[in-house]
Amino acid sequence: MNNWQPIETAPKDGSSFLVYGQPQDTGLVRFRNDSVYSAYWNRLDEAFCLEGGSWLGPFIVPTHWMPLPVQPTQEPKP
Repeated sequence: MNNWQPIETAPKDGSSFLVYGQPQDTGLVRFRNDSVYSAYWNRLDEAFCLEGGSWLGPFIVPTHWMPLPVQPTQEPKP
């Protein structure tokens, strides 16, 4: 099942989600492949930011997003 949605529809409420980004050659960093990152919308920078605080702007152009998958639950130990 493909749940990727256009980046224009990504939530801008600070919640985390996955973004799919196409490489952008900045002259400083060159990405070889399209990539998937955990990200969120940062209202202050008005940009999609990687979890952990790195800014996506000059390096990755996000084109699609999808919700994060449900985290696994740990079975209780007997």
